[in-house]
Amino acid sequence: MPEQLIAKLPSGPLDIVGDVHGERQALEALLGHLGYAQDGTHPDARSLVFVGDLIDRGPDSPGVLKWVRKLVFAGRAFCIAGNHELNLLRGDLKQGNRWWTAPEEPDRYPMLPINELDRDDCFQFMDSLPLVLERDDLRVVHACWSDPLIDRLRKMDGESHGLAALYDYFTQQTTQAMLDNRFLSFVRREWRQHNPKLEDPEWQATYMPALAELNTRAQNDNPVAVLTSGTEIPAGVPFWAGGKWRMVTRELWWETYDAGVPVVFGHYWRRSSSAADAFAKGFGPDVLAASASDEWLGPARSAYCIDFSVGARAEFRRTGRDVCLAKLAAVRVPEWQVVHDDGSVMELGPPG
Repeated sequence: MPEQLIAKLPSGPLDIVGDVHGERQALEALLGHLGYAQDGTHPDARSLVFVGDLIDRGPDSPGVLKWVRKLVFAGRAFCIAGNHELNLLRGDLKQGNRWWTAPEEPDRYPMLPINELDRDDCFQFMDSLPLVLERDDLRVVHACWSDPLIDRLRKMDGESHGLAALYDYFTQQTTQAMLDNRFLSFVRREWRQHNPKLEDPEWQATYMPALAELNTRAQNDNPVAVLTSGTEIPAGVPFWAGGKWRMVTRELWWETYDAGVPVVFGHYWRRSSSAADAFAKGFGPDVLAASASDEWLGPARSAYCIDFSVGARAEFRRTGRDVCLAKLAAVRVPEWQVVHDDGSVMELGPPG
């Protein structure tokens, strides 16, 4: 169980690493370029911060998870939970996570399975992760900063809640509210008609407005869901992404983030212009298409996404595309540089 849902970042210089998604080789290459030893120490006393989604899709999720766990326990790294950690805690079978949920079954992507001897320790580690890291001059969250929802969680700090149990608690509250106004009867009607087709890529998809409304409410009223996977809005038209047809799309919350305190987050898969064709099918809308990779987001220019789509490498390997089109990256603070796993460095500049 998390000791704190909202935890403190250390003082001093930091390297904030984007979603790793089991790409251990990319992580080792990136840390080498950042100057870290294998044990997580740095000659300039820098600290590593991970934005969550350490796991899934890539070839060695167990290796990444165990290594980061070791560094966190040694006080050399800090990590928050992402939506992929939450999926495992809830036992939710997803594309790319059979290494944990069904290690005896083949997966779309080749990956090392979890050793049963490590399973309990890794579960407890993920369940102990905070949802937010912060200090006076910096914030880190996996997918979305929401002051009202974070304030709800602050009031719960110190209570005995595992992340999965907390997620389910908020979901039950929302579901009960919808049961009270009989909204779910409309969802059931759509579900009976279309549910078997939602995971069929060949289906000529029909938009399901009641399901879209259900998904939107269930997401946006749940603080754990919002912090780990963002806010959502009805899409209006169905689209294929992540192995199923989706009726909701991500809301660009950073467009109204006007706080002076910079926030670094992951989750949203930045795509370089050279990779546009590789991402054209099966990856959903590019919500960051309008912003350059070296550009701060939001009206105060104080939000930055450090996920450079390394999670796509598994699919690129499967289809014979160049894996280097997807990268792992870290933002250095206070230098405000972005370093990629190929050693390239991009000047981001200070926020504001």
